[in-house]
Amino acid sequence: MSDYTNIHVFEEFTENVSMDIGVERQLYSAESEFQKIEVFQSREFGRFLMLDGDIIFSEADEFVYNEMVAHVPMSVHPNVKSVLIIGGGDGGVARELTAYPEIERIEVVEPDEQMVEVCREFFPDAVKGFDDERVHITHQDGLRFLRGRRAEYDLIINDSTDPFGHTEGLFTKEFYGSCYKALKDDGIMVYQHGGPFFDEDEEAFRAMHRKVYTSFPISRVYQAHIPTCPSGYWMFGFASKKYHPITDFKPDEWKKRNIKTWYYTSNLHVGAFMLPKYVEDILEEEENKGEKIMSRLLIIGCGGVAQVAIHKCCQNSEVFTEICIASKTKSKCDAIKARLEGKTKTVITTAEIDAMDVAKTVELIKSYKPDAVLNVALPYQDLAIMDACLLANVHYIDTANYEPEDTEEPEWKAAYEKRCKEKGFSALFDYSYQWAYAEKYEKAGLTALLGTGFDPGVTSVFAAYAKKHYFDRIDTIDILDCNGGDHGYPFATNFNPEINLREVSAPGSYLENGKWVEIPAMSIKREYNFKEVGQKDMYLLHHEELEALGRNMPEVKRIRFFMTFGQSYLTHMNCLEKCRYALYYPYQL
Repeated sequence: MSDYTNIHVFEEFTENVSMDIGVERQLYSAESEFQKIEVFQSREFGRFLMLDGDIIFSEADEFVYNEMVAHVPMSVHPNVKSVLIIGGGDGGVARELTAYPEIERIEVVEPDEQMVEVCREFFPDAVKGFDDERVHITHQDGLRFLRGRRAEYDLIINDSTDPFGHTEGLFTKEFYGSCYKALKDDGIMVYQHGGPFFDEDEEAFRAMHRKVYTSFPISRVYQAHIPTCPSGYWMFGFASKKYHPITDFKPDEWKKRNIKTWYYTSNLHVGAFMLPKYVEDILEEEENKGEKIMSRLLIIGCGGVAQVAIHKCCQNSEVFTEICIASKTKSKCDAIKARLEGKTKTVITTAEIDAMDVAKTVELIKSYKPDAVLNVALPYQDLAIMDACLLANVHYIDTANYEPEDTEEPEWKAAYEKRCKEKGFSALFDYSYQWAYAEKYEKAGLTALLGTGFDPGVTSVFAAYAKKHYFDRIDTIDILDCNGGDHGYPFATNFNPEINLREVSAPGSYLENGKWVEIPAMSIKREYNFKEVGQKDMYLLHHEELEALGRNMPEVKRIRFFMTFGQSYLTHMNCLEKCRYALYYPYQL
């Protein structure tokens, strides 16, 4: 411990390990839109920058990081003209790249404008790269900037901070896929790979390599010693469409450039890819995992929705290599299998099962040994199948939430009436019964994916994706469900008729400012001109994803669901209702 100061700055690496730096004084401290920014003056490291309590770089060792992410790819790719730097607001990477006259454009995408200005003031040697006329700075989210860009860059450098907070999206499979698309046919991506030494960091290190390894044909990891990084040992990733970092390395050509460096050399380039055994083992383990596929799927159900799901699985034989179709009526399963034989590589078997018989379902699951069970049976069978999956230790998927078969059963009806009073909507279906399984599945190490059809399912994914990547704030969500097909029948539902009629004839409801608003059935009508389908009448209904979206996106002020109906359907439904057949409570004669 130095005795020249009583001020110490700590960065916690793990619960038991931290870095302690004695500092002379704090030069800057402020909260930007994205993070807390601090600058300190120290004797050993000079000035250093901290973001949200993590040391990002210091004057004493920033050259190591910046040289290794810039010169390694530049000494491999023979003709870099266009470079994209994601992050890089300190300017250090841009500074190194300006030493290459063949580069025509360097784009820096750094969301935090305030951080750039702080670096201009306190780290002028790093930021001087921004003065080059080839460097252009954009203040925007990196992932959002990348979307839609195709074959624009020879080199992409992900110089963002750790994969948490506002930079989390820059370490996802989607981000690496977007980088792949934005690169030219011989493009290279380089990125910080973190440190594998501490257990807390190893998991992120593994996940990062797994995502990149499955996104690029060439994926290698290299190393450097950086004193202010956790354990002082830091890794970088080299991902490429064409060039290998060793076999395509041109050391003699790079030496001719006479670029002044403090850390990088052509000898060190080769050595940086020679990793310790424990790191090699980690990388090899992740590479051997590859992409986990649901190669064996048990599908319970054989109705209209099930048949669509089965056909979709068989269209993706590389993922669903084997499926077992199970239903109470095995002949229906056999008929689907017969229609698909010779049209798919998926191996299809069939089985007879009463999904309400938990013991028999467990027996079937253990016999077939699927990777997951897809429940496309009736909604009132959801809980029984969820129980069976728990007992058989297998993942669960469904497309619609639970509702009871017998709406007059006293125990269920009491709970239903209590929910109507507390929540304010009277639909017979809600997620509370299935959400109650969350802790059980978590303890078992299993996943239960609820509502994975189009709506709910795709609609919820779209809403979450839009919130994360496209909008700063979402005030309203309207889901418009349009059936563009025409089967030619005057009246036929596209899923279980009883469930369909219950849903349509029940009061409509929507969420507004966190509270349910209930209206008479089919009382709000809108018209909408759907592309490639035409103008359709649509009506506001209660639908299950309203409940899920309201729970997961409580800041949205209003969430509604509309579904299109043809006049023939409505006429027949009104007729049935007048005859007392469409009521969602049984009619006693």
